[in-house]
Amino acid sequence: MPKIMIIDDSLSVLESVRDMLESAGLEVGVFSRWTDAALTLQSETVDLIVTDIYMPDGDGLEVIRARRAKWPEVPIVAMSGMGGARDMLKVARLMGACQTLRKPFSKEQLLAAVGAAIQGSPQGQSS
Repeated sequence: MPKIMIIDDSLSVLESVRDMLESAGLEVGVFSRWTDAALTLQSETVDLIVTDIYMPDGDGLEVIRARRAKWPEVPIVAMSGMGGARDMLKVARLMGACQTLRKPFSKEQLLAAVGAAIQGSPQGQSS
């Protein structure tokens, strides 16, 4: 069973995404701070990271940079509710996120992005 790490500073998003993934039979760990997630990655392995882009203690782009340097085999799904001039999902894809999701998203969109990322599908946008 794939192990998925979710990083988002919004507790409601963490709960919602965790519930959607666990209901699909996936193992999930949730983190509201990138620093806590990074510490966990020092001692645990995960099959996928799902991260928000905008967080107060380190944004999702920092997560992507760290993953490239330390855990290059771990795919990333980046998510964000920001659009317009602050839309960083395109940047996330350019930096190496294999899938992106615009909030709010449905369970079907989340599962499609997670499935594609775990199976190594080409970079794409799921929303």
